[in-house]
Amino acid sequence: MATAPVGPAPAPAGPAPALQKPAWTRQPLPAQPPENLAGQLLAGRYMMGPRIGGGGMSTIHEAQDTALGIRVAVKIMRDDLPSDPVDRFRREAHILARLVHEHVARIIDRQDPEQGPRFLVTEYIDGINLSLLRCRGPLPAAVVHQIALQVSAALAIVHAAGVVHRDINPSNLMLVRHQSGDIFAKVIDFGIAQLERGSNIAAPENAPPGARRATRGDVVLGTAPYYRGHEGPQRDVYALALTLAELLTGEAPDPDADLSRATIPPTLAQVITTALTSDKIVTMDALHAALREADVQTAGAAETERRRYAAKALREEPSAPGKPTAADEAPKFAGRYIFCGDLGQGGMGRVQVAFDTQNRRRVALKTISPRCAGMKNLEYRFRREARALAAIEHSGAPTLYDSGSEPEHFFTMEIVEGVTLAATLKRGKIEPYRALSLAIDLVEILHAAHDVGVVHRDVKPDNIMISHGDRVRLLDFGACLLMPLFHRRHLLFPATPAEERYATGELEAVGTPGYSAPEVLSLEGGAGPRSDVYSVCAVLYEMLTRRPLVDRATLKVSTIERGEFSGSLAPVADLLRLGTAREPSERDLSMADLARGLEVVRAGSRRVRERRQRALVALVAGVSTAIVALALQLAPALFPASLPVAHTEITAESATAGDLHADDDPPPLTGSPPVIIEATAEHSPAPPQLAAGPFDGSLPAAHGTPTGATPTGPDTKADPPRPAATLTRASVVERVGTRESHIKAECAVAWIILDLTIHRGRASLTRVNGMTFSEKDPIHTCVRDQLHGLTFPRADKPASFSLTIKRSQPAHKDPE
Repeated sequence: MATAPVGPAPAPAGPAPALQKPAWTRQPLPAQPPENLAGQLLAGRYMMGPRIGGGGMSTIHEAQDTALGIRVAVKIMRDDLPSDPVDRFRREAHILARLVHEHVARIIDRQDPEQGPRFLVTEYIDGINLSLLRCRGPLPAAVVHQIALQVSAALAIVHAAGVVHRDINPSNLMLVRHQSGDIFAKVIDFGIAQLERGSNIAAPENAPPGARRATRGDVVLGTAPYYRGHEGPQRDVYALALTLAELLTGEAPDPDADLSRATIPPTLAQVITTALTSDKIVTMDALHAALREADVQTAGAAETERRRYAAKALREEPSAPGKPTAADEAPKFAGRYIFCGDLGQGGMGRVQVAFDTQNRRRVALKTISPRCAGMKNLEYRFRREARALAAIEHSGAPTLYDSGSEPEHFFTMEIVEGVTLAATLKRGKIEPYRALSLAIDLVEILHAAHDVGVVHRDVKPDNIMISHGDRVRLLDFGACLLMPLFHRRHLLFPATPAEERYATGELEAVGTPGYSAPEVLSLEGGAGPRSDVYSVCAVLYEMLTRRPLVDRATLKVSTIERGEFSGSLAPVADLLRLGTAREPSERDLSMADLARGLEVVRAGSRRVRERRQRALVALVAGVSTAIVALALQLAPALFPASLPVAHTEITAESATAGDLHADDDPPPLTGSPPVIIEATAEHSPAPPQLAAGPFDGSLPAAHGTPTGATPTGPDTKADPPRPAATLTRASVVERVGTRESHIKAECAVAWIILDLTIHRGRASLTRVNGMTFSEKDPIHTCVRDQLHGLTFPRADKPASFSLTIKRSQPAHKDPE
């Protein structure tokens, strides 16, 4: 969306070249007097300013977004338009909402009611239109080359998404005022863009019908002469090449113009001529690659020339002849970083996007806010944050790249992309299994931080980023506390200065009410690893209930009850209640304990979800069977007797085939080899046959004469043979229950979930609390040792059982 330049455009040095009048439509709409909207509040959000552009179908106004506090451009459609322009409006909004590129205008909002006003809100582009710059004469080759690289890169992404702009010309390209001081261009006005077939953006599930309809070819053609019969991506390639030729010559666009001039580098002229006169360059990727190979001049001289031109074109004060300026010197922060934009600002620091010219990558550069400059305690705190990031060895914490103190204190880290948990919570309650998985990821990050002596102290949804793959990233360690463990790690090297070791909480307020522990907010000290336990539990409570633990208005702490959660999530109430105790001494939880408890709850939640899925499959199968049976009954009435009817017989044996486990039992696990708990006695009875039907709850006798053995003697009568002990869930529960008290006492667990696979009397411990058995986990090895020596009935077929040992279950003693 084009915006008017700031201030009146200066008169060109010589006679302005004649421009061919653009032909937007063959059927122009009648003119409509512009409406003065300045000072009005549009949609209860946008305070309208002056009109800055527009055409026959819309007007563009500068406005202030009262919700975000930023300047925006509002494009308002006429309310008397036919359907085709309305469809183009919807298509433009749909395309801009899905194209994210720094050189493409960004959409902020749209309103599309059945009856007007229809409007589109984009970022306000503080710059100047290239058509105005061309009227002043030829642009330097270094400037045109930089614009060509940026625009071709943006359009290559646009084409990859299945979108063709179809109206590339100087009036739809903007030179933007940028923090770097270098040339920065943006592509605007996707009003007649086309969605190609097969594009994901054009899919019926993504695009509304009005956006999918093609623009009428007999009405809108684009701008002449930038369109010469080409369709598809080649149309944009031709239009961009003609635009570059026009900017280099300063003359009216002419595809046959002679570019062999002293001011135009031969390699650049050859690329443009090839794109205009042959079919060797027909894609935007090919044009961008050819432009990168074109030699304009040395990098330093080209950058200096670009900066001088940008400063002059955007109406900055020109420098005196022969005197270098900041724009000429190409300033770089710390000698290597060029600022590109803002990422955010907090109470102490400011984070900006910067380009690392040494390693050729974008980084997040954090500095101390100017209002906090000179405060020694904040400088120490700033350095502690960088050292904490360097010490934490976990992918969930941002990676530290560089740090320094000149020209001011700073450090650089990776740019973390994703959606904050705060934004996710605004959309609704998070599904329990996902919430537990996110919480476990967060606990693992903090566990890694605590292992090196770093306490975050400000864990909250705004500082939790959900990135690709639904992985958690924890940001903003500015309020972190370095424990004595941190300073004892590297005793062979110079120690941290004593004045930088003080506890931040004793000198200034940190943390966020509602998420930070009471001892963090009290300014009395006492913060430690259990402070982060409080914050994690507060965040998890909000994820599961969508209610904050602490009311932000009254600061009243909610009482956590088991009744708030479903049956499978009930144990999490005990964890949350323990983890959010007011006194740190009452929070008898470490991050490792919290992780184990959440793993147990997640395993239960996973089994509930799997049971629901199996129940749904069974329901669908039952309905299908009923439909087939009904069809078979009605077949004689629906079909003539002379036609053969195919019958399908469903037997009980076929219906239960493969159903070896009860509903609560997970399927046999594969992967790592199981751990053998015990073997049966030497003289084991013959393996019994498993009953085909479901288990009825009875427990066969475990002792007696083996099947088929008949006692003999002169004075005895042969008794009927007793059945051998059968491997059932009840028999497994009975035998494991004899070791329950030992497991609780020796392994220090209140509840635990065991997954066993039993075959031919041999029991394998495959999972503990949903995690694969590991020799490195002391809980796993302890449970294995306590179950050693148990005997189970023999069975030919393997069977899997999942058993839960809870605090409420009675303890059993080993039989003597």
